[in-house]
Amino acid sequence: MINSKIGDILDHLRQTIARLRSEGGLSIEEYLSQWKARDVIEREMEKAVQCCIDAGARLIALRGFRRARDNHDIFDVLAEQDVLPRPLAAKLKELVGLRNLLAHEYRRIEDEKVFRHFQDCPALCEQFARAVATYLA
Repeated sequence: MINSKIGDILDHLRQTIARLRSEGGLSIEEYLSQWKARDVIEREMEKAVQCCIDAGARLIALRGFRRARDNHDIFDVLAEQDVLPRPLAAKLKELVGLRNLLAHEYRRIEDEKVFRHFQDCPALCEQFARAVATYLA
């Protein structure tokens, strides 16, 4: 059974994924020339990754798994416990790095790099949500 707090986080993640997908038709040229679209995408990606971090940390605490050393390690812990496949965990760790850049080092954002991650972020976060929901079912 899905824990209600984790369920709430996964619901918010799904809403965020839908908002990201609604921006999915942009070309790289459109993305680079439309600052409002860039801002929306950056913020929604930051929120989506944070939802994955929060749900993962909550699951680790709920199940008594080993404590994660940092946000990147959350996904390693979940892979060790067979909640996530290792390739997905590795890709989510990359998104944590991007989230940190968006949240804390916004002056160094490389728009082309963000756009590349934007292409994969919704699907990766959706895979995460499915894996967690399946594990808790």
